[in-house]
Amino acid sequence: MTSFHQKIEVELDNIKKTLKELPGSHACERCSRLELGGVGALLHNIYNGIEQILIYHMKYKKISMPKGPSWHRDLINIAVKNRIIENSTAQIIKQYLAFRHFFIHSYVIHLEAERLEPLLNDVDILYNAFLYDITDK
Repeated sequence: MTSFHQKIEVELDNIKKTLKELPGSHACERCSRLELGGVGALLHNIYNGIEQILIYHMKYKKISMPKGPSWHRDLINIAVKNRIIENSTAQIIKQYLAFRHFFIHSYVIHLEAERLEPLLNDVDILYNAFLYDITDK
């Protein structure tokens, strides 16, 4: 059976590998729709990894999982309430949650470089804040 810590390490390793695949700042300005879709998918993957780690923490701490249509947002709020992550980190995560919702429910042809650039610019801040919050918890 895979331990809690092993599951977290696998997710963090996948997030780190995904971060390395992202283009640099302002690279989206030169991207095709196909490339923008790829950047969007990578950002979506990073959010999913973070969300999965929050789920692992909640299960490990025997915290009830939220249900219903707003469970993704509720998960983040419960993680703050239970001191898994800081409120400042949650605010950053929520930007990626909003993008996740857009990415899942829209078409790639509607992606715009201007929407992706701020997420690309802040993704290292997100990762470092999240990593700091979950370390040794």
